[in-house]
Amino acid sequence: MRLKRLNLRMQLALWLLLPFLALLALDSWLTYQRAMSAAHAAFDRTLEFSLKSIREGIRLRDGAIEVDLPYLALEMFESNDGGKIYYLIREENGRAVTGYPDLPPPSKGSAEPYSTRFYDTTFRDQPLRMAALRLPVHDVPSAQTRVVWVMVGETIEPRQALARQILIGSLQQEGLLVVLALGIVWLGVGRGLRPLNRLSAKVAARADDDPTSLDAVGLPSEVVPLVDSINLYIGRTQRMQLSRRRFFTDAAHQLKTPLAVIQAESELALRDGECGREGVHLRRLNRAVRQAARIVQQLLSLSRLDADSGYAIKRAPVQLHKVARSVIRYAGDDAVITVRVAQDAGGPLLQVTDNGPGIAVEERDAVFERFYRSGAAPAVEGSGLGLSIVREIARVHDARIALTDAPGGGLVVSVRFPAAQMA
Repeated sequence: MRLKRLNLRMQLALWLLLPFLALLALDSWLTYQRAMSAAHAAFDRTLEFSLKSIREGIRLRDGAIEVDLPYLALEMFESNDGGKIYYLIREENGRAVTGYPDLPPPSKGSAEPYSTRFYDTTFRDQPLRMAALRLPVHDVPSAQTRVVWVMVGETIEPRQALARQILIGSLQQEGLLVVLALGIVWLGVGRGLRPLNRLSAKVAARADDDPTSLDAVGLPSEVVPLVDSINLYIGRTQRMQLSRRRFFTDAAHQLKTPLAVIQAESELALRDGECGREGVHLRRLNRAVRQAARIVQQLLSLSRLDADSGYAIKRAPVQLHKVARSVIRYAGDDAVITVRVAQDAGGPLLQVTDNGPGIAVEERDAVFERFYRSGAAPAVEGSGLGLSIVREIARVHDARIALTDAPGGGLVVSVRFPAAQMA
């Protein structure tokens, strides 16, 4: 099974699509990272706001830390979409005041008071984003100061959902841009290939014997070397055809002349009354020479009819009934030949019917090959070139040949010409 060859436009589209997809994958990863950073920035502000709200409710009274969670902080804990909120307020010595006592603290190190620290950790097998604030709490009546840590954390599902939402929107937009870019490339390549299509149509419309060079006017500069190469090839082909025609002309002259002389001399010798063995040999020689001259003439006719012979064949209207009356020379002894010319809806028809042995069905393709002789009539004199010439003449006239059996025995050769060639 042959695979369909991709055209240039499809190949360019595919070559552009693969890099586009690779760039789209890279941009998707970068977009997701930027989206997560944006989500962290947005949600971190919420965590920081919660810390500040909780800070307002922390008091030091009679040497004990008291916590009164503000309404806004509680509302934030309850309205978070899809995530879980954890918090912890503990003294600097590690004693938990309220919240989740096993909530991971920030890494050890100096921390400025009233400065929020953000860090990532894991709590109960869930990734958390944490915000921590080191808060000094003063009790003015007792002139005491205690330091507490306020920590608030949330799971990252809301942040991931926001990042995915941003990523999906970005992918939809970029996917649309990729489709539009490929469409623009498709149209642009199609427009760029128009000169090549015109060149192809011009080459296809050329006659077989047109020796003129192709015109490169209006073609892109990248195509001009191709046109120059085609013109060089046309020139070489024309020179080869001219050389071939000269060879055929010279061969025809060099072969026909000595054969004609030999034939004339043998006929004169027979006319002088030669008899006996010399007469037999002369008659054989005369037949051989006549057959050789006929074969040479047929070969020259075939060479001129070949599609690549370089000969300019001019067609002109003819009347088939007049042609039919002027020929039919080769049939064999005791042969009855019927020539029929007709005109019907299918176009002009020429039929030749004989009463000979016919041609077997399995041989009806082979008989059009050069020098093929049917086994039905081996004794009949011939060269096996006649039907080859007929086939080439039919090809030149866009005609169709059909071989069928004649009623009562024999062969019917039907040549159907196109209706446009009616005389």
